[in-house]
Amino acid sequence: MISYETLFKSLTALLNFAISIITLQSNIKNKKNSPGKEEFPQQKDTNL
Repeated sequence: MISYETLFKSLTALLNFAISIITLQSNIKNKKNSPGKEEFPQQKDTNL
């Protein structure tokens, strides 16, 4: 029988993998909808 720790680790890895795929797909969709617009524009440090 599989231990709960192994099961939990594999589920966590699978969840992280799914989240990365979903974010990748949404990034691709956003780039197709607005090609000239960056999704995460570079923020300038004004607190220096």
